[in-house]
Amino acid sequence: MKKIIFALITISLLFVFISGCSSSGSSFNTYLPKPNLQYNLLTQEGEWSLTKGCYWTAEFQVYNSGDAAAKNVYAHVQLIKDGNEAIRDSQNIYVGNLNPGESSTICVELDRDCDEKVSYKVTLTHG
Repeated sequence: MKKIIFALITISLLFVFISGCSSSGSSFNTYLPKPNLQYNLLTQEGEWSLTKGCYWTAEFQVYNSGDAAAKNVYAHVQLIKDGNEAIRDSQNIYVGNLNPGESSTICVELDRDCDEKVSYKVTLTHG
């Protein structure tokens, strides 16, 4: 009888130790590195030419402040009319691949009316 009780206690302790080692929870950090794309407006101005009429030019710095590379980065730049939020013109620009800490400069030229007030919106995507 004592042997059976001793065997049951041993088996119970064995199951306790095994269950602790095979738990599905993880105490390790599960953080995955990812890119963080941002932009800065460097220059902008409204211009006019005889062949193009009125247009808006801007230069943006696109950079990756994350801790993983961003592949196939695109900048979608929209020129928006102030007041009614209508999109006046837009352009999709391929930036390229950006490693962590890297940046690239893009230039955009969008059509506009000479007498309208405009703002811009930039959306950065990768993948």
